[in-house]
Amino acid sequence: MLQQRYKILSVLGRGGMGVVYLCEDLRLPGKRWALKEMLCSDPALAAQARESFEQEAAMLSTLRHRQLPELIDYFVDGDRQYLVMEYVEGPELLHLVQKDGPVSEADALRWGLEIALVLDYLHGQERPIIYRDLKPMNVIVCDGGRHVKLVDFGLARYYRPDKRRDTHASGSAGYAPPELWEDLHQTDARSDVYSLGATLYFALTGKHPSPNYGTNHIDQHRRDLSSATVAIVNRCLEPEPRDRYANTGDLIAAMRSALEVIEPRATVLRRRDRRERRRRQAPIWLAGMLALATVAVLSGLFLLMARMGQEKPPPEIHDAYERFLTTSALREAGQALYDQGQYDKVLQTLGSEATNHPEEAALGILLENARAHSQGRKVLRLPVLTSLTGSAGRDGYQILHGLLLAQRHYNAAHPDRPAVLEVLDDGSLVDRGLEQAQQISQQSEYSAGIGPFDSQRTMALAPFLNVANFPMVSPLASDPRVASIGPYVFTVADTHKKRIEALAARSVQLGLKRAAVMVDEESRLSASLAQEFQQQFEAQGGKVVLSITFNLADPDFSRQIRAIKTSQTDCIFLADYRATLVAAFTRKLRQAGLRTLVACHVAPYNSTLAELWTPELDGLLMSTPFDPDSPTPEVSRFSSEFQKLFNFKPGHREAAAYDAFNVTIQAVERSEGDRARIRADLATLTFQGVTGSFSPGHQNGQRPVFLVELRQGAYLRLPSPE
Repeated sequence: MLQQRYKILSVLGRGGMGVVYLCEDLRLPGKRWALKEMLCSDPALAAQARESFEQEAAMLSTLRHRQLPELIDYFVDGDRQYLVMEYVEGPELLHLVQKDGPVSEADALRWGLEIALVLDYLHGQERPIIYRDLKPMNVIVCDGGRHVKLVDFGLARYYRPDKRRDTHASGSAGYAPPELWEDLHQTDARSDVYSLGATLYFALTGKHPSPNYGTNHIDQHRRDLSSATVAIVNRCLEPEPRDRYANTGDLIAAMRSALEVIEPRATVLRRRDRRERRRRQAPIWLAGMLALATVAVLSGLFLLMARMGQEKPPPEIHDAYERFLTTSALREAGQALYDQGQYDKVLQTLGSEATNHPEEAALGILLENARAHSQGRKVLRLPVLTSLTGSAGRDGYQILHGLLLAQRHYNAAHPDRPAVLEVLDDGSLVDRGLEQAQQISQQSEYSAGIGPFDSQRTMALAPFLNVANFPMVSPLASDPRVASIGPYVFTVADTHKKRIEALAARSVQLGLKRAAVMVDEESRLSASLAQEFQQQFEAQGGKVVLSITFNLADPDFSRQIRAIKTSQTDCIFLADYRATLVAAFTRKLRQAGLRTLVACHVAPYNSTLAELWTPELDGLLMSTPFDPDSPTPEVSRFSSEFQKLFNFKPGHREAAAYDAFNVTIQAVERSEGDRARIRADLATLTFQGVTGSFSPGHQNGQRPVFLVELRQGAYLRLPSPE
C-alpha cells in the first residue's frame, strides 16, 4: 500500500532502472493505474536514473494525446519515487509479434500512422520533444488491436535548435539511428522517423533490425508488401538523416496514401487541430509536488547512496556534499534574505552553521558575498557555471572549495572592491547550462565567468560563448579539443595526455602487457581518454586485447567482467573520472575474483574515493598534476590554508578552481571589464598558480604528473616512471 491509496496488485514489467506495477486506487473503487517505481541500487547510477525519472514526470504532466498514457500522480515514499499513470491494457508490440508472428501490412500501417501522429504532436510542441526510444517494447497494442499507445518517456528530451549534440547518447541497438551514437550531432525529428521505420520493420518481419546501418531492406524478407509500404520503411531507415522524410508530416502523408490503396474503405486518421499541439500548463499541485520530491530525493537518496556497502571513512574526511544537500532549506532561506539586500541578517542567520561546518563551501560563498555587500562598496561580480545537483553534482560541487578560498584571499587584499561569486547550478543538464550562459552574457555587469567544470559541458557551451563574445575559464576541461574550440573558451587544465602516459608507463613497468580498455559510449571525453591510453600503452610494448563499452544502463558490469575474464587481461584502464562509478566497477571486479590492476582518470586527493573506500578499492591507480604535499612554497602555503579552513586536504579540482578564480579576476582587472580585451589577455597569458605554470589559451602541458595509489582509504604517491 502506498500513500494510503494505491494497492499493489501485480508486476507489469521490469527494466534496468525501474519496475511497473498494476495498482488499485482505493479512493476511486474499481479504478486501476500503472505505477512506475524508480529502482536503482547502485550509487554510481542512481543520480542519472533519478534525473531521467523526474524529466519523464515533468514531460508527461504537460502532454495530452489519445496515443499517450495520462499522468495521474507523482510522489516520493521513503527513498523511492513513483509515477502513477493511466493503465494501458494490452500486449507490447514486441510480445505480440513474438507470439503471433509478423502483422499484416494494413495493421502495421494503421499502427504506424497512429505512432507518426503522436510523434508529430510531440515534435510540434512549443518546445519540441524528441522521443528517442521508439521500439516494439514501448508500443502497447490496445482496444483489441484497433489502436496503439506509446509509453516510457525516460529517454525523451527537448529539442534545442542551438545545440550541436545530445547531452547523453542512449538508445536501443537496431532501433536507434546512427546519429544518436556518433556523439557529434543532435538528434531531431528525423531520428524518431528512423526508429519508427525500425519498429515497422520488426512488426512486418518479426526480425530485429541490424545495427549495421544501411543493410535493413524490408523487401528482402516480405515480398508480399506493396511498393508504397516498402518505400516508406526503407526511406525511414536511411542511415543519413537528410535521406529520410524531412519531418513526420511528410511521413504521415505517405502513410495515408498507402493505407487508402490497401484499405480504401478504412477510416484514415486525420490530423488533429493544430491548437491541440500547444503545450498545456502542468497542474499547480503536480509542479509543487515535483519540486518537493526533488528536494526530498536529493537529500534522502544521496544519504542512502553514500553509505551503501561502505566502511567508516577516515576521521579527517568531511562529506561536504552531504552537508550541502541536507542544509538546502537553510541555505535557500539565507539566499532569499540575500536577494532582498538584507546582508546583515544573512550573516546572523547562517553564521553559526558556517562556523560549525566550514567544509560546506556553498554556504561559505553565500556568507562571503553577504560580507562583501554589507560594506556598502561597489563589488566585482563573477558568475560561476557548474553542476551542484543531478548526476554530476558531487563532482561539480568540489570546485567551490577552491573558489571560496580564492575569493577570501582576494577580498582581504581588495577591501575597496571585493568580489562576489554568483554560483549557478545547471542540475547536470546541458540545456539548462546553455540557458544560464545566455542569461549572464546579456548582463553588462558580467565581463567574464568561471566554468563549466568539465570538458563535455565546456565543449557543449563553446559555440554559444563564442557567438556571445563572453569569456569563460573552465577549471578542469582537459580534452585536447578545448584549446581549439573557439576564442572565448579557456581552461586551467592541461590536456590529459601526460596523465594517461604516466598510467600506461606504470602498467608496463609492472610487467603488465595485456590491457582491457573500458569506454563510456555516451562520453566523448571517455573515448578520447581510451584512445590515448591505447596509443601510449602499445607504444611502450603492451597490447590492448579488449576494448569494451559501458553505460549507465549496465548497473552490475556483468557483461564487461565476463569479457575481461575471457580475454585474460592483466590490467584495465577505465576511461572515466567519476569516483562513484569507478568504485562500483572495481568492487564488482573484485567480487568476481579478479585482482587485475585498475587504472582510471579519477583525480586523486579528493574526499569521494576516500569516503567510498572499502578494501576492494586498494590498489586503484590514478595520476595527477597536483600534489598537495609538494614542498614548493606556493603549494605548501595553499595546502596549509586550505586544510585549516576546510579540515581536509585539497585535490587537483580544488587547486584548479583556486587558479581559475585568480587568472579570471586578474584578467578582468587588467582589462577593466572589457570582454574583448579579457579574451586577448587570456589568449596570450602564461600564469603561475598553485597547480604550476599554465597558459589558459593553449593547454601546452607544462606541469609534471604524479602517480597515486589508493591504500586503506588514503592516497599514496608513487615514484613516476622514467
